Amino acid sequence: MNIFVVTPDGNYSARPDTTLERECKDFYLPDDCESVQAFKCRYIKVKKAGKAVAERFAERYIEGSGAGMILYGVFSEKDTDGNPRMTPYIDGSTIINPDLRQVGGEELSQFAKAISFVTAHTSIRIGDYICLEEAAGIRCGRGDVLDFSETEKFALL
Repeated sequence: MNIFVVTPDGNYSARPDTTLERECKDFYLPDDCESVQAFKCRYIKVKKAGKAVAERFAERYIEGSGAGMILYGVFSEKDTDGNPRMTPYIDGSTIINPDLRQVGGEELSQFAKAISFVTAHTSIRIGDYICLEEAAGIRCGRGDVLDFSETEKFALL
């Protein structure tokens, strides 16, 4: 199972399933990271395998949608341009609310474009997730508490 993350700038990446967290547990930040960059997201769960899926057929691949949060570990050192280096490959850094709902309207159109874009290059399988990351993220340090939803919170340790 893969987790595909489509960013607002039009790129996408794949995260391994070890990053998936279905419960709001405390998040343990690795020692070489000074903080996390957190982004809210919306996701769909894929219900059938596909490759090169046209937008008009994308609805056939969607089991349902939900909300989530994507965390990137921010390293202490900077890259050669002086920008923070980040990693998406931390266990438990893709947090989803497992409650699925039907997709429709503008949201369906956005996910159809994402499915078509991702499957133009990569096959999707049953159980994969496609996440649409929001543009605005927040930086959080050790000891901060993030609101995942109105009822769930988790701490960064």
